[in-house]
Amino acid sequence: MRKHIHIAWSNFPSGLSALPAVAMFLSGCAAGSADVAREGVRSTIEARSGATIGRSGEGAAESDRVARVRSLLAGGLSDESVVQLALLNSPSLQIALDGLGISRAELFQGANPANPVAAWRYHGADLPKEPTGAEFSVEQDLVSLLLAPLRVKQANGKLELVKLRLADAILQMAAEAKWAFYEFQAAEEGRKAAEEASQGATAAAELARRQRKAGNISALEEAHQQVAFQEIEISRSHATADSTIARARLNQTLGLSAPSADGWAASSGLRPLPQSDPPLDKLESLALDQRLDLQAARAEPALLGEALTLARMGYIPELRVGVVADRRETTTFGPAFEISLPVFERRQYERDRISAEISRSRHSILELELAVRTAVQIGCARLAEARDAATRYGEHMVPLREKIVARSQERYNFMLTDVYRLILAKQAEIGARQEYRHALRDYWIARADLERAVGGRLPETQAGQPQQHDLGGTSR
Repeated sequence: MRKHIHIAWSNFPSGLSALPAVAMFLSGCAAGSADVAREGVRSTIEARSGATIGRSGEGAAESDRVARVRSLLAGGLSDESVVQLALLNSPSLQIALDGLGISRAELFQGANPANPVAAWRYHGADLPKEPTGAEFSVEQDLVSLLLAPLRVKQANGKLELVKLRLADAILQMAAEAKWAFYEFQAAEEGRKAAEEASQGATAAAELARRQRKAGNISALEEAHQQVAFQEIEISRSHATADSTIARARLNQTLGLSAPSADGWAASSGLRPLPQSDPPLDKLESLALDQRLDLQAARAEPALLGEALTLARMGYIPELRVGVVADRRETTTFGPAFEISLPVFERRQYERDRISAEISRSRHSILELELAVRTAVQIGCARLAEARDAATRYGEHMVPLREKIVARSQERYNFMLTDVYRLILAKQAEIGARQEYRHALRDYWIARADLERAVGGRLPETQAGQPQQHDLGGTSR
């Protein structure tokens, strides 16, 4: 049986009553509620993307969120509004925000000091005349109580890392929303162009059939027109499927389902190129300063160092102190303590693990910095390449194809060429417009990629004016 020292000390229980209050104070030094943590993420995202995060729930806040979603859908979608819509409505975002609350609860649950332990024992009489009695004790692990502020500090630090990584993941969601929207814009415009090309090919095939019936062209020439018609119909089928798939993927990214998924439209086609791009030579240093995942990686070694300090305190044995009351013939109060002997478990392997994690985290910083530099360099190269291609198509290829159609039309009017050459010229013009759309799509996707690599919006540049040619493909 455990031995206790009994000292008549009537004031000891009142002194011990302060321990629960101290414990509550220490365990209450944690960060605010999960809503406070989410608010920190919201402010970071708003500063980086210009969009606000919506939180689904109940009451007035939910009604406001639904109203904003409907307003965005009714107004026609743009590359900026799809980001806002995704951050208001995406189930993936809501799951991530719920995960923040789960992580916060798990972190601070482990930071709480151990609960006091109460015990009651009955003492029977060993001899006939020996009185019976009872013993009651309350003990608190003093080491757990003293280390609580350090554990709370650890939990706060880990929560900050979780918030940084969550904000970085939300920026990834925003980039994915832009990518999906640009893909849809290009696919939808490609579908319209394919339908226009199909109308011309249908007319050409019908004309060839009639001319063959009248004996004006050979069977070979008719076959050529029929083959061209079937090829364009296959392309139209592909374009229709591409548009349907792109719309479905964008709906998934935005968290839309029927009927909302079918009722929206893009406010316009792909935007023209801006007059210039931001200075690319400064983006690498900007990315190294503001990337959230890099900030989290840089903060991790110091946090692990604090964890190592806590682990080294494993040498300090568990020490319970408290008060015991023993009632037999009289009631006596006295202090009680228990101490564990660190013979087998001294957290030595945990210290080795944390030391290895510190080394790994430092190397991870170097790896991530290299990855960020590389991503920015690749993004700059792709942006420059996409701008060059879009510029050549917009300023040279499409105008030249339009000129060829105009001159072919003049030659056809003077009966210097046949209708099939005019139709081929028009189809080549439509193809050039489609390539121009692809080049614009690649540019805006490359720009969104570069924003993602930098970790926020690019420096402002002046928007360009729309090109004079019509991307819809109408002839002059």
